Amino acid sequence: MLIGSPHPLDLYEVCCQHPRTIADALHSLHAGSPAVLHEDFCGSAAVSREWCGVPGRRAVATDTSDDTLRYAQSRSGGLDIRFLLGSVLRVPPATPDADVIFSGNFSVGELRTRSELLAYLARCRARLRPGGIFVCDLFGAQPRTGGGTTRRVLQLPGGRSLEYVWEQRAWDAWAARVRCVIHFRVIDAGEVVASYPDAFVYDWRVWGVAEMSDALREACFESVEVTDPFAHNGAPAGDARAVLMRAM
Repeated sequence: MLIGSPHPLDLYEVCCQHPRTIADALHSLHAGSPAVLHEDFCGSAAVSREWCGVPGRRAVATDTSDDTLRYAQSRSGGLDIRFLLGSVLRVPPATPDADVIFSGNFSVGELRTRSELLAYLARCRARLRPGGIFVCDLFGAQPRTGGGTTRRVLQLPGGRSLEYVWEQRAWDAWAARVRCVIHFRVIDAGEVVASYPDAFVYDWRVWGVAEMSDALREACFESVEVTDPFAHNGAPAGDARAVLMRAM
């Protein structure tokens, strides 16, 4: 998928996601044998693809972008994934109900008011089967007051390299809003062969662990836990649990 001028979503997967690790963690976090994943704010649906790579599993992937969903579907390879176009606050109820709902990549920050957040969490609670879990990730550190950038260089197939730049462009502490941008450059033999400035631009509400936990309990989740998705070894059973993954 990275031959020629790669799609920005492919570059995002290389730099920002660990879909196999996340899919395994989601399975481990559930106390039973989960079969159905709902991936909200799915983007390229990378986690859904990994999830459905195991026989007997299904997924429902939701996103607001028609172009993004078409690209995700083109990569689904006949896996049992149902794609839904629209806001997670308004799409029709998905069938079947979920064992696991996953909102990754800080996407709950797209919900910028508490009323929107509560409406979303209530919908999540209603979509879960008994014993189901809702999992999302949050900023694990306060955004930097002065902004700044983080740069990494990764190796791509064919001897090329990928320069990834994460830029925090603005932070409004009063409103708890952060604006971040991702840039990519593909480099071959020292020459830039593809450039993606402002490939992804985000304007997020930064929800803290305490306020997210309060909202989850208000939405009738039984319990809330904070965990490292790369180190979790299981969880107790419950009617409906929420798991907050801390990152960054």
